[in-house]
Amino acid sequence: MNTTVEKPGDGTAKVRVEISIDELNKQYDGAARRISGRANIPGFRRGKAPKAIVERMYGREMIVGEAVEKMVPAYYEQALKKEELFAIDQPEFDIDGADSDEPLTFDKPFVFTATVPLRPTAELGEYSAIELTRNKPEVKDEDVEAVIEQLREARAETVDVEDGAQGLKAGDIAELNLKMLVDGENQFGENSVTLSIGQNGLPEGFDMQVEGMTVKEERVFSLEFSGEHTDSAVAGKTAEFEVELLRIRERILPEANDEFAKLVSDRSTLRELRDQVREQLLDERETMEQRRLESDALDALVDKSDFEIPESLVHREAHAMMEQQVQQMTRSGIALDTYLRSQGLDQDSFHDQAMEQAVLRLRRAVALDALASKLAIDVKEEDLDAELERMAEGYPEGERDAIKQSFVEREGQERLSASLRERFALEALLEAINIDDPEATDVVKTDQGEQPSDGDEHEHSVSKDNDT
Repeated sequence: MNTTVEKPGDGTAKVRVEISIDELNKQYDGAARRISGRANIPGFRRGKAPKAIVERMYGREMIVGEAVEKMVPAYYEQALKKEELFAIDQPEFDIDGADSDEPLTFDKPFVFTATVPLRPTAELGEYSAIELTRNKPEVKDEDVEAVIEQLREARAETVDVEDGAQGLKAGDIAELNLKMLVDGENQFGENSVTLSIGQNGLPEGFDMQVEGMTVKEERVFSLEFSGEHTDSAVAGKTAEFEVELLRIRERILPEANDEFAKLVSDRSTLRELRDQVREQLLDERETMEQRRLESDALDALVDKSDFEIPESLVHREAHAMMEQQVQQMTRSGIALDTYLRSQGLDQDSFHDQAMEQAVLRLRRAVALDALASKLAIDVKEEDLDAELERMAEGYPEGERDAIKQSFVEREGQERLSASLRERFALEALLEAINIDDPEATDVVKTDQGEQPSDGDEHEHSVSKDNDT
């Protein structure tokens, strides 16, 4: 068997296989025996009829066809091993002479070509030249007060406005008989609706039109939807509103004081609660900044690298992403058409969007895999154990072994290992690039005094060969 490989640069390989006449004769004889073994040939037990008898009864063309069907996949697998190719999907076979009007024969070497998508690869660029800046997260007093206000909102009581004489105002909750006619069709049902004045998603100007209404009052007015509205059914159109106010309720927020702090937290005073909120916001923003750095570093690595990713893999990834998104919407009771309309998409643009996201996701994964291979990153047993401990630490101590086992059964040890390998590669990337951190204050004590810290070393196995 002779093989040659051509790689056109699109993530596929064209594997040409040539089978000699001597090998073909062996395949032909084997095919004749298989036919004899499953056929009822008068005068012979199954598998005992000579080749000449089988040829006379079934013809050489059928025997050749039997041989081709068996040998092409077998020789293809041998060719992959010989050429050290890693296929990720089924090949497309092209047999020389198959399109001819003449039947295939084994009178000359048999040639076929297999076009197969390969495991994606990346040629990494000069990632050590990547430069990023770490921003210092800040928490302002108004950020803290916004959280305190959210906590108050969450504990608010809703009470009826008894006389309703003061009229409807921003922040009130209104029960309405509401019709919104677009092209003569009511966009609401016949039942009354309840909505918050100031936060209801209706066209700009609605709240102004209904403010000041009293119970049993009716108003009629028109508003125009923006041409860029996410719902194409109403975008750019005029809506006729018919409103009758049935009920007014207002939200009474608890006073922000020490008693409130005890109610919503484990702190004893409002000042302690504010300090706690500030610390939590700072932790969240530091985590977000770290995630931004990781994302920017990975994007920069992708931009500096060259990829060969088969289109079939991109399609498969995109369809998997679309299917997952549809399943999530179904569980939430949202129809796909409703979602697409709200996003200003159709089926084609939904697919195109998924394809773009699939390309980015695959390039990121392939780049990290290439980096992990370059740095010889190895996930050890103790790394897996530590990760499982981390995942189970939020559970009662007596349940942790069972929880860890369920994680392994659900995710699979190989998948957990792959996830850790990606994380370690990302950590190594951040160590290898240049990050300007103006606010870095970590110091270590040396014989020469205090010096800036170089950071902690990873305990997992990573080769530090960062040369590109």
